[in-house]
Amino acid sequence: MEKSETAMVSKRKHWVDVVRGICMTAILYDHTDIYYSDTNVLPYELYVPNALTAFFVLSGYLMYKRSGFCLKNKVKSIMKGLLLPYLIFTIAMALPKSLAHGLSFNIADMLINVLSGKASWFVAALFIAEMLFSIAIRLTKGRTIALLAVGTIGLIASTLMPYAGEPPFPWQADNALQAMFYLSIGYAYHKHEETIDGCITSPPLAIGLLSVPFVGIKTWEMYYDVSMTEWYINIDCYPMFLIDTVCGAALLILICKRLPRMRLMEWTGIRSLGFYFLCGGVPLTVSMALQRLGFAYNGCYLTVLPVFIIVYILTAILVWALYKYVPFVFGKWRIKS
Repeated sequence: MEKSETAMVSKRKHWVDVVRGICMTAILYDHTDIYYSDTNVLPYELYVPNALTAFFVLSGYLMYKRSGFCLKNKVKSIMKGLLLPYLIFTIAMALPKSLAHGLSFNIADMLINVLSGKASWFVAALFIAEMLFSIAIRLTKGRTIALLAVGTIGLIASTLMPYAGEPPFPWQADNALQAMFYLSIGYAYHKHEETIDGCITSPPLAIGLLSVPFVGIKTWEMYYDVSMTEWYINIDCYPMFLIDTVCGAALLILICKRLPRMRLMEWTGIRSLGFYFLCGGVPLTVSMALQRLGFAYNGCYLTVLPVFIIVYILTAILVWALYKYVPFVFGKWRIKS
């Protein structure tokens, strides 16, 4: 047993954890920016959609198994790794969240909110997307073209759904369908990873070629104030959104696969689910505490950086404690570094 566990750890693809760690750090920074400065001083469209969609791509990447796909085992894994943490965290944090936002607390409303998948949009959407995509893998027997078609159909269906607004669709159906497109890309990349990577004879050239449309689109989005909001879905131009997010994910993967080991980002990436559940509460609490102590945001954006460092350290401590002492809330008995 110990040998098999060691072998599994040695085969771990560290770049996957680095990408997840970078994306989670970006999301944590976005929440810190919002709560401390009371707005998105650093524009949301500049990096947040890329962090969110890259998570979906990696989820699809990890769903491909060279040893074969077992629907039963995958459904169990999704239930333990996503649904169980979702239920535990959203219920446990419902009262503190209501108090922090100055809202009244009602158990019935809380349960309806949780059981309808509205308490944490990203995890709910990922849960539904992975369940649907797992069924698609089984029905298509993992055929790449068929799964890319399923993902594309899901994306198109999400664009045809009316704007949800408040409240969102049950279990974030629109986001889940959109996510299936990115899951299919990640799955296809993993399945044909050796062939695709083999075609990249000059990584610097590939990075340069991908950077041109990526930077160009980002410049266009900033200049014309184009909305690329993931939740609730409010996307002004889908072709540009797709080029932006796909190029962004490709760039991030291409670069991270060639970076030296980044222990802190790997550590964050392995525990990204814990970071996500705390990425709202900790920045809000720290921001409120600093305001009461007389350190409210004064218009100088540089002050957000030390606040973010404080937020990251406190979040990391809480996440470390959760994974060490109550790992079952993440569907694990223990976590390996």
